[in-house]
Amino acid sequence: MNNLKQLEEIWQSQKAVSGNDEQRLGVTIELMADKLLAFEKKQKRITLFKVIAISIILSIFSWQLFTFSDLSLIVVVGLGWIVFCTILFIVLYWKQRSQLENMNIAASSTDFIETALCKMKQQIHFFRIYFPFFVLALVAGVNLLYYEMLNGQDLKTRLIFHLSVSITLIIMIPIGLKIRGYKFKKDNQPLIDELESIMHEFRES
Repeated sequence: MNNLKQLEEIWQSQKAVSGNDEQRLGVTIELMADKLLAFEKKQKRITLFKVIAISIILSIFSWQLFTFSDLSLIVVVGLGWIVFCTILFIVLYWKQRSQLENMNIAASSTDFIETALCKMKQQIHFFRIYFPFFVLALVAGVNLLYYEMLNGQDLKTRLIFHLSVSITLIIMIPIGLKIRGYKFKKDNQPLIDELESIMHEFRES
């Protein structure tokens, strides 16, 4: 990302501190900028892989459904809802994961660090808020699909199937949040700790 590389020059030209402290913090900030650059590139690769995988799975699922000769309006609506919610979540997720490159590089060092900290912390908050809604939307869409596809089955069989599918998907919420929380602590938290340490040094200088 060119923004972070340009930021190094801006940080070096600022006179927030003096003497040896300025030189030491300048080196620290350059290293931090490199880490942010590597972090963003890694995030984009992982996100792109997820988008491709989800797109393939969704395409196969849609193709299989459309092979049914008796495809009804309810099935089409259910599938359309699933596709819409998935695309919306992917777009929001991609946008949220790419926030670092949209930061104002002309801001002061402290402002930039504060913004970087805020945007990195927002990643876990985004997932905690939107992921449960996304899963619940999938539950609604899948139940619409199978409501029609199970037409003709007895009520007990239909209820067991709908409950099983719904419970299985809902269980994904705590599991997904736990996995994302672990990844956040592993990938984001070390950078957040370093940014907070740099900010502390700036404020004490």
